[in-house]
Amino acid sequence: MGAQGVLYLLAAALAFLIVRLPLPAAAGLVGAVATIIFALINPLFGLGLALLIGPFGALEAIVFGPTLLDSGQLALMLTFAAWIGTGLAHRRLLIPRTKFNIPWLLFVLVAALSLLDAYSVSLGLVELLKWLEIGLIVWLILDMASDPDRRPPGYRAVMRLTLVMLLLAGLVQALIGIWQFGLRGDGPEHFLVLGRFYRAYGTFEQPNPFGGYMNLIAFLALGLLLGLLVAWLSGRRGGQGLDFWRPRGLWFGLALVVSVAGSLAVILSWSRGAWLGFLAGAAILALFSTRRIALGMVVMMGALVLAVGGLTLGAAVGFGPAQAVKHPLDAMAIGVGLNHRPDLGVLG
Repeated sequence: MGAQGVLYLLAAALAFLIVRLPLPAAAGLVGAVATIIFALINPLFGLGLALLIGPFGALEAIVFGPTLLDSGQLALMLTFAAWIGTGLAHRRLLIPRTKFNIPWLLFVLVAALSLLDAYSVSLGLVELLKWLEIGLIVWLILDMASDPDRRPPGYRAVMRLTLVMLLLAGLVQALIGIWQFGLRGDGPEHFLVLGRFYRAYGTFEQPNPFGGYMNLIAFLALGLLLGLLVAWLSGRRGGQGLDFWRPRGLWFGLALVVSVAGSLAVILSWSRGAWLGFLAGAAILALFSTRRIALGMVVMMGALVLAVGGLTLGAAVGFGPAQAVKHPLDAMAIGVGLNHRPDLGVLG
């Protein structure tokens, strides 16, 4: 029997299992097969699928019950297996030399030693596995970038594809959060805000981790958008415009959409921690928005003044997010003032 016959038998077996298995198990089987196929075509595609379904882990735990590994981690492991398998088949399996390796290995070693006194070894192993996966993802991407036989070829092409996958995965979560806040019309009662809206939480099932995730995506897109704007202004001085149907224009459109959607999702999460993190990130982005740190400091201070003024004005007119951020800051400032007693050695 040739290879084609084996594929026919495998397809028939999979079809039989899909028909006979319960729906969740059948869906998992289809997802696993799709991941393997994508990863065998190109491990970066398997990585993109893992990035897309990874945030659905909390939702899966509610729908299907808690498990040690969610579908995102399983997809990532299948991707690693396909990457290592194809590397062995082509007799090319290299560990990229990077400055990341030693700090990462030291951290993993210390984390592994901490398991000796862990409250739950099984949960500790799951968290340790995540840190191992981070290093393997770095190796996978660098290996793909250095392999001349892979497509897309070259470091820049691989980085661009990885960036697109990250932005699209974040955009999916942002759109889900926007829909949850004001378009769905209902939600968990304890997420109700302003009498008619519901805090956005994506598939994380909690607004705070959702807000943190959207912060990461929003600033990735904002940084890209800022870089493209600087490049456009430089090109404009040289007589070049921005054609939205050329690669730079398409990148600009993607960065703009994800920046707006991600930033809006941070606001709609109604997470004060996420909002404060967004303000801190905006300050850092303003600081390094120019090549001269002194000018960046001026831009950052200007942005800080605008942010404080906006919060004060928004709280005065009853704007919900502004009130939710300003009131805890006021309480924190009052608490620090009350506890600040240099004569007693208490500095807040």
